[in-house]
Amino acid sequence: ESSQKCVESARLIFQQLGGVTITPSTPKWLAFFFPLTALINVFIHVLQNPQAASVESDVVLMRLAAGHFSYLEYTIPELSFPLTRDLANLAQVAVRRSREKCLAPIDIVPAPDLSGVLTSMGQTTQFEDELFPTGSNIWTENWSTFLTWTDL
Repeated sequence: ESSQKCVESARLIFQQLGGVTITPSTPKWLAFFFPLTALINVFIHVLQNPQAASVESDVVLMRLAAGHFSYLEYTIPELSFPLTRDLANLAQVAVRRSREKCLAPIDIVPAPDLSGVLTSMGQTTQFEDELFPTGSNIWTENWSTFLTWTDL
């Protein structure tokens, strides 16, 4: 019963995302933490109940949340949230395979190493190191607004 309440709450969070305006005064819990928690809860629900009648709409809501995070990427280019799109895609694959009664495991192939290609073009990337600046603490309790990383 508690997991059902979590999923229902997550759905409500997704449905309200359209009314969230991202400004410098938007609380981080509203723009980032609650939508991410909701996305993870719905993802777990879809994996545990791929035959449920609500999974199609749940996957659509997951895609809506991924769109929200894409908008955050647009407003704060220093951040990237590819996980949100991946979760929606993996949930869709799980539902499809469950409905096809396919017993084969979902193949998750790691992304190819493109560092050599990017270096040869004069570009370098270090995604893991650049996601959060050195010395920052994402769990700092005194964050009151959704500021860009350069404002911290």
